[in-house]
Amino acid sequence: MNIQQLKILQLDRYDIEELVGLSAFAGIVQHEFEINELVTPEWLSDTQKKLANEIRAKARDQLEAELKKALSRREALKTATEQRAETDAKIAALQKRLA
Repeated sequence: MNIQQLKILQLDRYDIEELVGLSAFAGIVQHEFEINELVTPEWLSDTQKKLANEIRAKARDQLEAELKKALSRREALKTATEQRAETDAKIAALQKRLA
């Protein structure tokens, strides 16, 4: 990792693991600025915020994909009777709305 990667950050090029690594590197760079009593550059603060937001977004996307997979699996495990009952309930609700 290098400073140039942080300065010209292209979020769409990285997966979540790489983003976490870049975020850690950015934190180290910021810490070095502080240790040396230097003003942290604005671009570094902005980059850290962007990285944090992107990591949260990608983590959420992963959780949503896992949830979708689990829901699909649960749906596949339903018996024909359960599926029929859900379909009948949906039909009744739609007919009621159309009445």
